[in-house]
Amino acid sequence: YICNTHHFIRAVSRKPTLVSSVSSFITMIASLLRQTSTHTHRATHKTACYALSTLKQSYDTILITQHNGNDNTTPDQPHVGLGVGVITLNQPKTLNALSDAVFDDLIHAATAFDEMDDIGSIVITGNGKAFAAGADIKEMSTRDFAYAYKSNMFAQWNNISKLSKPTIAAVNGYALGGGCELAMLCDIILASPHAKFSQPEINLGIIPGAGGTQRLTKAIGKAKAMEMILTGRMIGAAQAERDGLISRVVEEGEGG
Repeated sequence: YICNTHHFIRAVSRKPTLVSSVSSFITMIASLLRQTSTHTHRATHKTACYALSTLKQSYDTILITQHNGNDNTTPDQPHVGLGVGVITLNQPKTLNALSDAVFDDLIHAATAFDEMDDIGSIVITGNGKAFAAGADIKEMSTRDFAYAYKSNMFAQWNNISKLSKPTIAAVNGYALGGGCELAMLCDIILASPHAKFSQPEINLGIIPGAGGTQRLTKAIGKAKAMEMILTGRMIGAAQAERDGLISRVVEEGEGG
């Protein structure tokens, strides 16, 4: 409880500056969603990494960029507050499957951004056709019940929800299984029009194991959550917005 209170105080102390930058922030997200299928992150990643001493100079499975607080200034709004740290899952060949290595990199970068005074919020997105297509089933298939129980598998995922700064999932493409659960760990979910959401674990004879049974129910209600979990049905971004799973759909061209 004391630890959570500490995080709350830190977050609240930074939010007044964030409030003034919501419009510019949404504009940045709109552009980000349109760019995630390109390779532009790789070039900016190298520049940003060397400028951020608290982050690793390179990661095996993710890319990082930093948008300064004054990137979207206008004559009417010369200062927009703190910057935004962007983490891009970069395993497009596996549709950004969430292996242990991916999550280790994700948590390390997110924690580093969380400790930076000039960063006010953190965005998580995916490179390629998927935000994240779920946990790494190939990796999981080598583990038995004893390993899963003793290692408290998936426990580290909750570190995302413990970050003190606002976290935003920018969902482009598929957010399936663990990918949908990762998005729900974030405070805000923004989605491109072609984003897809699903909890398809039932097709493997299992149920969501990283918080989906709890967070999905809280987000869209018991009946709709049960339908998604027990049928594995996939829903589009518009339906996800109507159901309350996501904050909003970022349309093509929005944000300029």
